[in-house]
Amino acid sequence: MCLLILLSDVDFIKASWQSILLGRTGPGAEFSTLSGRIPLWKDCLDYAAKRPFQGYGYSSFFTTVHISKFGASHGWAFTHAHSAYLESLLGTGVIGLVSFVSIFILAIKRAIDRYKNSLNPVHACSIAILVFCALNGVLEATIVHANMLSFIAMINLCNLGFTQLKGHTR
Repeated sequence: MCLLILLSDVDFIKASWQSILLGRTGPGAEFSTLSGRIPLWKDCLDYAAKRPFQGYGYSSFFTTVHISKFGASHGWAFTHAHSAYLESLLGTGVIGLVSFVSIFILAIKRAIDRYKNSLNPVHACSIAILVFCALNGVLEATIVHANMLSFIAMINLCNLGFTQLKGHTR
């Protein structure tokens, strides 16, 4: 009942929407552009098309020159592509992007297989973490940068890649 009252209150909805936008106003605060991501992605894809196979180098695209260009054209400075997949494409090209996606797909498949074979909740946790990272990578680039999420994902990937279930052969 309390939830219905809160949801029916227009001020509550307006305040919630403002908190989702983190106080942003102006051109980057539109929901239809995913808080300015879609125009950024279009510009990043133009740059990626110039160097499709080799990219610009791992974590090397967003230099002060590119940050200044994007800041001038979009009204606020971007320090990353706000998409792990686009960040991988810019950094390592198509080959790196395909490798990145393939690793995640194979890791999720292996975690699912391991969970089916053992019913161990550790493997269910690995599935959840890897699926979260894969989905989060659509709108954020956190998984390709050094932080706690990428560290936890890497531990899961190493566990899935370098350990073997007891009683099973590869």
